[in-house]
Amino acid sequence: MSIRSIMPKNEIPFEKLEFGIKQGILIVENLLKDSEILLKKKRYASSISLAILAYEEISKQNILRLQLKQGKPFPWKTWIVLSSGGQGHSTKLSDMMLKKKINLEKKGSSKIDSYINKINTDFGFPPLADHKMAQIEAEFLVHLLPKLNNVKKDCFYLDYDLKNQKWTHFENRFDMKTKEAIAIFVIHLAKRTTAYQKFLMDIPGKPFEKYTKIDFNNVKKLKSRKNLKKILEQTNDKKSVYLNDIAMIAIDTYPEPKKRK
Repeated sequence: MSIRSIMPKNEIPFEKLEFGIKQGILIVENLLKDSEILLKKKRYASSISLAILAYEEISKQNILRLQLKQGKPFPWKTWIVLSSGGQGHSTKLSDMMLKKKINLEKKGSSKIDSYINKINTDFGFPPLADHKMAQIEAEFLVHLLPKLNNVKKDCFYLDYDLKNQKWTHFENRFDMKTKEAIAIFVIHLAKRTTAYQKFLMDIPGKPFEKYTKIDFNNVKKLKSRKNLKKILEQTNDKKSVYLNDIAMIAIDTYPEPKKRK
């Protein structure tokens, strides 16, 4: 046997992916628990930074899950990009919403919407929102979510605004209500995404149109389905929607990072 044949390939083996995804989800859930503790103590900068890290991590698990679904090993070069700064942060923050935006553009027929609504009813989820509004929301979030990397840096580090001659940090940018709104927005985003990933990991890996009545009944009994439904109800109430609007306006107007020379 040659040395070349026993050297590890530049990839994460397919059989290692499922365990890695489950471990990643546990990390995300712990980050969110800590973030919610800090939110209750009004430690908004720390709460937000952990929630943003949680969202980045669950996005990374989604990328792994899609590779698992294809039955392929995960390229090492891609993993290095996802695990590093710069492009990795941007990819993790925008990847899932970008995929949603593309899918909405492809699946705009009323027939598809009607079918998705039927599935949501069968699974006990809320009905699909107006398709055009869902497209607008996805497009806005594709633009908005990468800005969370700037927010996260501001939560961690003190900086100096040379133009206005003052020290800057996340805590002195907004009033208490806005800081609370941003924390709740990011926590809810990460919680919904995490619950959805856990549900997708549990359901049969085949297109919904091929589900049998037995498949649907088994899915209805899943603990992860019940948990997802509960979280969707908790994070989509009137108060949450109102705070989300405040948070998204604040994030959208967030200053761009300074270019380093």
